[in-house]
Amino acid sequence: MDPVPERGPADPVAAVESVLRGPVGVQLGASLDVLGPARPVGAEVAAALAAVAREGLTNANKHAPGARVAATLAFEPGTVRLEIVNGLAASGSAAEPGSALSDTGGGAGLRGLRERVHAVGGRLEAGAEGRRWVLAAACPAPAIGPAAPGDPAATSRGTRA
Repeated sequence: MDPVPERGPADPVAAVESVLRGPVGVQLGASLDVLGPARPVGAEVAAALAAVAREGLTNANKHAPGARVAATLAFEPGTVRLEIVNGLAASGSAAEPGSALSDTGGGAGLRGLRERVHAVGGRLEAGAEGRRWVLAAACPAPAIGPAAPGDPAATSRGTRA
């Protein structure tokens, strides 16, 4: 279940953090860097970004066990981007075919995630870049209101999680 309401404005920083602070995120040492003035976005966009974070952690844990995960949530005019990066598995260190971990999931991971991100008007890219794996989503995020004073979403720049 997604950590955001079905409609209205939502805090994408809190949505992504809730995933990264879960057991898999803690195990992988996941970190979050927030760039730009954070602002509320539509709940559907926040939920899609949380799903990207969840898939990024799942893929890192499944295909590159022990790799550190770094997430960057960047607020730009009209757009919010989430990038999840982890090192590639060393040869022979990925989950072996037939292991309990390699058998998890229904096989629709990235394909289903791409559809979910497209449903909110965004785009998703995934692939190896050098010695790292990058999962990146960019979603439309028009200004829908300022963050409340004292709200964690008011963070302008800094590392969190």
